[in-house]
Parts: sequence; C-alpha cells; structure tokens
Amino acid sequence: MNKRYSVNIFESAQQDVLDIQDYWENVLFHSAEQFIRKFYDEVDKLEFFPFTHPICQIPPLKEQGYRSFTVDNYYVFYIVESEEVQIHRVLYAGREISRQFTDNDNN
Repeated sequence: MNKRYSVNIFESAQQDVLDIQDYWENVLFHSAEQFIRKFYDEVDKLEFFPFTHPICQIPPLKEQGYRSFTVDNYYVFYIVESEEVQIHRVLYAGREISRQFTDNDNN
C-alpha cells in the first residue's frame, strides 16, 4: 500500500480559491463549481502521489522546493515537508507568479 500524506491547505491558498470563485461568479457570471471540483480532485491525489508534479522552475520557488500543477488557468503551488503536503497558493497563470509569494505566506 502507498504511503499516505496529510494535506494542509494554507489560509493563503484557501483565500485564493475563494477569490477565484468570487471572480468567476461575480465578474464572469459563470459557476466555479467545475473549477472547485477539479481543484479538490487534484488535491486528493496528492495524499498518495505528492511527487507526481515537477519542481517549479521559477527561481525563487525552485530553491524552496515548490512543486506545481494546473487546474484550468490556475497554478497550484505546494511543498512536501516530511509526511505533509502544504498547499500555499492558487494563482492565475497570467500573473507574475514570483511577486505573489511573500515571507508571510507561511500561515
């Protein structure tokens, strides 16, 4: 049986998902239900396969060991620490990603 990792979605990532949902529903006038479902389906996979996704190639994130995957037009950034997957951010792919990470994202 595969090793099981705990998954911790940090407050910053939770807020990102809420912001995405708000944007889709109040600006685009589309339901975010499909995005939310895809996001949590991918998060569930991380419990058993956290190393499936590659290490980020964005310099400041690469050095910190961030991994990423996409859900629609959004990148999900996470780190594997010991037996825990820590999801830090969920960001629109069109943004300058390195600017979205700050030292206080570790909550």
